[in-house]
Amino acid sequence: LVNVVCFKIGDHIYSAEHVNKLYNMVYRNTTHEFNFICFTEKPEGIDPHIDVRPAMHDNEGLSHWWNRMALFKKGALSGPCINIDLDVVIHNNIDELFELDDEFYMVPSGIFGNDSYNDCVVKFNADKHNFMWDEFSENRRLLIPLHGVDFAMTSILKLCKYKHKLFPEKWFWRFGIKEQKHKDNKFCHFMKMNETPKQHEARDDEFVKKHWR
Repeated sequence: LVNVVCFKIGDHIYSAEHVNKLYNMVYRNTTHEFNFICFTEKPEGIDPHIDVRPAMHDNEGLSHWWNRMALFKKGALSGPCINIDLDVVIHNNIDELFELDDEFYMVPSGIFGNDSYNDCVVKFNADKHNFMWDEFSENRRLLIPLHGVDFAMTSILKLCKYKHKLFPEKWFWRFGIKEQKHKDNKFCHFMKMNETPKQHEARDDEFVKKHWR
């Protein structure tokens, strides 16, 4: 059984609404069974079907998006996992995602205008890919000043030459760039770049109303 995992730290951007709607989107768009886990320090309002677990930042000295790194710590999770950001809207069947092999997967570079892999969706096995936490924990003073978590994860994979794979580029597009939208897209990333709104800030958009629910 695959664990679909998200984390909600604080409530300055994301709320229980984002967690619940991500759960709903996964449920609507796959025929596979899954466990849905949310790490948060504020569980109020989260759907009872969701496995809510305490956020790990207090124990590890992590803040906001850096909590992603603790997902790879030995014992935090088990088995195959898919981590999806709360600013992702799923709008097509994602059975293929569940059916990928047991390797470490990230989003290819270039889709969202940066040179590193993107971490809006990450597939990994919590029992075999602990190297990500181990390398980060040992080198966090070097990695945290970099551009962000996705850049740090890319650096660990490439510089340390860990085996990994990339999702198909056609699965992903960024809200606000119509040229990227295609019938084969599965995930829309609401990145906060060039004043692109998050999905809750674009509630009146027809795409958002149809799929973010």
